[in-house]
Amino acid sequence: MTSATPNRPFHCHKVCLTGQAGVGKTSTFMRIKTGRFRVWSTTNLHADMYEMTRLINGEDISIVLHDTAGQEYYGTVSQNFYRNATAVIFMFAYNDLLSLERLTSHVEETTRHSHEKCLRILVCNKIDLEDDIISKDIIDCRRQLLECDCVYYISACTGQGVNKLVDALFQRLAAFSNSDNTFGESIKLQSENFSESRLVEGKAIAIMENKAHDFEMILLGDAGVGKTTLFIHLQTGKPADDDVRLTIGVDIAYKTLNISGQDVTVKISDTGGNERFRTLTSSFYRRANIVLLLYSIEDQYTLQTLPAWITECTEQNECPDNLLWVLIGNKSDADNDVEPSAVDSFCKEHNIKNRHFISAKYGTKVDDMFKSVLKVALEKRKSQGMEAASNNNGSSIKVGTTAIAPKKSTCSC
Repeated sequence: MTSATPNRPFHCHKVCLTGQAGVGKTSTFMRIKTGRFRVWSTTNLHADMYEMTRLINGEDISIVLHDTAGQEYYGTVSQNFYRNATAVIFMFAYNDLLSLERLTSHVEETTRHSHEKCLRILVCNKIDLEDDIISKDIIDCRRQLLECDCVYYISACTGQGVNKLVDALFQRLAAFSNSDNTFGESIKLQSENFSESRLVEGKAIAIMENKAHDFEMILLGDAGVGKTTLFIHLQTGKPADDDVRLTIGVDIAYKTLNISGQDVTVKISDTGGNERFRTLTSSFYRRANIVLLLYSIEDQYTLQTLPAWITECTEQNECPDNLLWVLIGNKSDADNDVEPSAVDSFCKEHNIKNRHFISAKYGTKVDDMFKSVLKVALEKRKSQGMEAASNNNGSSIKVGTTAIAPKKSTCSC
């Protein structure tokens, strides 16, 4: 367990792993995630992500690694993952010259959909093979043409070079965090109230002192209701551009506000509303304690589908009884097609006491909503902590202001 010092910065970087199908992206991803090699008989048709954190030069560096589908058919899917990426790993196979040559199209996609200063790293996989290998002169020439910063040689099968790649990635992103490049998901979070931190299943979990509070907020709802537009406003404090693309999987941001004299840090997860990405986003339900349920006031159907999201989140959350549910009617700038009585009935049926009407596009009432939700969350946590302490007669374990009974629950909300 690593102790976090006062005023220690936290940087979170989104890193995309891309390349042609069959070059070993998913095998490399799983090697990094599990330390083991697995032969995949089918092509990855969606995307996966894995978060890892290290302390480097007194700063917490977090990498969220995204494994993207490589088939050309899914190019329109994977390109959305380049949004907000700090670095992109371009992978090819040591015994497949075509997989190296075709990286040009992946670099072009990165140029169109990510920041111009995004780090480009070339990775040659399958160096354990001996037949039909590509000469290093050709690889270096191609690296220069692709304008990649460097090339690393690995074998996902044997593990050779994989740890070196991860170590180098952390070091390069640590240097990048201290440069003037502040785009994308390189979020600088002053964790002055962190009492300690730990790694649990590869995720950095912060345990806060009583004077600080930490929440995980997740945005749920169908595709097109405005989750990403709201997410961008919460992240930047400004309305989003008109060109907001479909979210594939999850985007993450950190936000700190002063609520009633307390610095409240929130991890915000923007989920993809499309049905095909449910298996990817569902893992983010587990530790959430604030759920924003979004529907469009110009589409009655988006309200009617929210019960399915509620059920899914409730089933996979660690502490569903402690969740704070908030109903958000978005697009208040448009014509209202949802009957007020339908909203009332929905809130009554699902026992939702907090509801707001906003326009994420224009920022109308967004800041007021966010502050109100966090204030309610603070009050709810304080009430839950007092109740838990009373019910356990002093036998509970204190985490923040919440008491947790040992051996009965792993909940830390």
